[in-house]
Amino acid sequence: MLQDYEIDKAIEYGIEAIEFNKKVVNPSYKDITYKLKKLREKQNRVKARLMQVLEKNLDASLEEFKQSVQKQAQARETIKAYQDEIDEKLMERKQMPYYLALKDMTQENRYNKLKTESKLFINTIKMIAYRAETAVANMIATFYYRGEDDVRMLVKDIIKCDADLIPDYTNNTLTVVLHSLSTPRANRAIEELCVILNATETIYPATEPPLN
Repeated sequence: MLQDYEIDKAIEYGIEAIEFNKKVVNPSYKDITYKLKKLREKQNRVKARLMQVLEKNLDASLEEFKQSVQKQAQARETIKAYQDEIDEKLMERKQMPYYLALKDMTQENRYNKLKTESKLFINTIKMIAYRAETAVANMIATFYYRGEDDVRMLVKDIIKCDADLIPDYTNNTLTVVLHSLSTPRANRAIEELCVILNATETIYPATEPPLN
């Protein structure tokens, strides 16, 4: 919907600080936990390869067994190295709190959030645009029905369609002339929609002439 109606151009990008006393998960704690996960995954892959070697040794000849001894030793060394690093990370994580108040975080790591007013404003506009699209889709569905997606696509084409505004100050009207769409069927649907809209005698905002 942002792309359909260019709502993204109305978004105000900005941030506002969260309450300083609010507690969140310590970013450093999360970072170490992620590193621990990756280390354990690497260690488990080496353990799996070692088990494969040990299973092959059950049916291996003496010469083949000698060749695999070095591979086993290297795998065990790698597993131990990973375990030492895991133990070090666990000790490091144990010394830091899981939760941390924002006021205790460094400025570069402190969380912020998008401005609440901007999000509420955009959500309101999106809701209005969706309801307007739905209302028009319901009006044209009876004479242009090929599935909901096709109807809504036609509505988007109509809304984005170029148009000429022709004021008539003598007859106090404002005529809207829509440019042609890509298919005759779509143009016929617009004609039917214009009949419905003209019957409403809608007044153009901030003016007196009704639309036709």
